[in-house]
This record gives sequence, structure tokens and C-alpha cells, in this order.
Amino acid sequence: MRALFILCLLACSTLCAGIDEHAKVCVVMPCDTTRKAIVHKLQAEGFTNVVAEPCYDSKQIRTLFEREKPEYVIVDGTDEADMSRTLLIDTQTLHEAYRQGVKKCLLLSSFAIYPVGQKSPHKEDELTSLKVEEQKDPYAIAKLAALQLCHEYNDQKEPRFITCPHPFLFDAKTPLEQKLHNPVTEVLGRIAQAKQITREFVLISNDGKAKYELLHISDLASAVVFLLRHEVEYEIMNIGTGRETSMHQIANFLYKGSGHKGELIFDATEFDVVPRQVLNSNRIQSMGWSPVTDTAAALKTPK
Repeated sequence: MRALFILCLLACSTLCAGIDEHAKVCVVMPCDTTRKAIVHKLQAEGFTNVVAEPCYDSKQIRTLFEREKPEYVIVDGTDEADMSRTLLIDTQTLHEAYRQGVKKCLLLSSFAIYPVGQKSPHKEDELTSLKVEEQKDPYAIAKLAALQLCHEYNDQKEPRFITCPHPFLFDAKTPLEQKLHNPVTEVLGRIAQAKQITREFVLISNDGKAKYELLHISDLASAVVFLLRHEVEYEIMNIGTGRETSMHQIANFLYKGSGHKGELIFDATEFDVVPRQVLNSNRIQSMGWSPVTDTAAALKTPK
């Protein structure tokens, strides 16, 4: 029994080996809420040398890398204010990370990167066989270009540049900048609108039956730190819960938390979004990571 215990400890130490908590970690992303959540988790996990900057152009990114010389990088160029910058921020950051020989770089992406016509839950292998011309969304095309750059930069034996798609993010306390047709921000916007004009009902542009996967922002941050600490076998790692929540449930949870009195009305005539969006996250969960947030409880938290 003692020998087995020692073997388990050695196995765990091997999985987490290779990262110095005093190493420089750079977090490059315009989204303020996501950036702060990741930095907070890194610091809570003992990382003492974390630098986080939004960076909106090539000059800022180049200056950041020349000044800080990071060993680890986390990047998401998604910029709701100007989606055209997504490609520039992602690819320029990846290029500088490769040029400086970083030990690991995580590229975060919404699961909008997956093609709309494919059946959920989405598996990572779908992206490796995807033809770019099948995508029409500029955001997805930008992220696919960055994914391909990760592939070009990776070593043959062990990937250093890893693409991490995640489902819709939400936070019980802070509105997220990253909307991208997010059902949570959509419902919150409709509730706020109803309150403002003192309307006794909230109109939701959905049939209520559509099912989405939601990921609390703190769980995303937890997964990011987990992937930094552990050796990763694949170039693409979905970060998700594997759980689905219907739009009817999402709207009702948020409505109860808002304190607004009235009626929820689901209008299917305006509904033009994919009716089911879920990721297959077996890869990361088989490594030992799992989300901890109770989605229903978090959505009911008063805003």
C-alpha cells in the first residue's frame, strides 16, 4: 500500500512537472473580465510573475514581448469593440511567442470556431479536418487561421501551442464583454430593457427549447491554469462542462435572480441561432480537470 501511494505521488509530480511558479506568464487579451479572472486564478495558485495587458496592435505586442520575455503565454484576441483586431492580436502574439521560444502558449477561443452545420457535442478532431471555406463567420475564420499557425509552430513530439475552444462564458457578478450571441448576455439585456421601460413582460428571441453549454468564467480560469501545469498531448483541447441548459431554464434562472416581476415570453419568429451548442470535453476531463460551478445556482445569483 505504501509503495502504491509513493507511485501515485510520483505520477502526480510528473504530470505537474516542468513549470516554475516564478516563471514569467503573459496574459494578452482585450476582454477585461476574462483577463482579470485568469490573472486572479494564476496568483491564487502561487504564480508570482504574471503580466497582463490588453494589447491592440502589433507594436504593443512586440514591445510587451521584448520587455517581459515571457516563458508562458495565454492569448485571446477577441475584441467586441473591433472584431477585425481578433486575427491581428492572435497571430501577432503567437508569432512573438514562437520567436522568443516560449515553453507553452494557450490560444483561447469561443466554440463559435466550430462549423454551424456539424452535430454537437463537438469533438476536437472536427477542427483538424475542417475546410476554412465551410466557415462564413469572420470571427471563426480568424480563430481558424490562428489555430493553423499553432499547428505550424508546434514541435512534432509535444505541442507547445494549444488551441482551447470553450462554450458560452458567464459570470454571476460582472457583465462580460464577450457576447458573440451569448444567451446569458442576451437575456440579461432583454431584462434590463424591460426594467428601463417598466414593461411587465420580457421578450426572448428564442423558442426556449434550444440547448446551450455554459461555462463560468472562474472554471475557465481554473482550466487554463490546469493546462499550464500539465503536459498536454493534443494541439486542441476543449474546455467545457459537457452539460446542457435549455434557453427556457437560462431565462427563468436569470429572471428569478433579477427580481423583475412579470412574464417571460419566448418568440420563436426571431430565433435564428443554432438550436444546440455543446462541446465534447473528454480530453481535459480525462486528465483530471472538472468544473466546480453549479450553473443553476450561479445564474440565480441577483445581479
